Amino acid sequence: MTGVVLCSDDDLLNFEPNLDQTWPRLDRQGNVKRDWSTQRLLASHEIERRLRGRKDTTEPFEIGRLSDRSKDSLRTCAASLALHYIFVAGDTQGDETGFFARKARLYWEKADAYFETASLSLDYDVDNSGDVDDLEKNQPFPIRFIRG
Repeated sequence: MTGVVLCSDDDLLNFEPNLDQTWPRLDRQGNVKRDWSTQRLLASHEIERRLRGRKDTTEPFEIGRLSDRSKDSLRTCAASLALHYIFVAGDTQGDETGFFARKARLYWEKADAYFETASLSLDYDVDNSGDVDDLEKNQPFPIRFIRG
């Protein structure tokens, strides 16, 4: 897994502007902590895992070989997955109402929809040349069909 992060904290706040109030976290000085880098990295790893599972070649998939356009098209999916992980973590803190679990499920489903859309047309540097050629643009990453 690489350390490529596909979204920012601001992307998360675009979906959940009151995230600080929904699940407040404080640093040692008592200031509101606005850093969700762990969840953003988990989201990028999940996207990389999903794309690797769809890649149809024997070579390993590397998310860093996607073009900037493709990484940007995966931004909303990554933000939704990061929010999913944030709400899953919030759910482990003793949420009797089920609010965090419902939000986590909502963002997982949103991420699935965003991923399906974005994965239909990704630019991937297949030959690892450092440039995405015309033949490497708009490659679909369809779901593999496995016969049982």
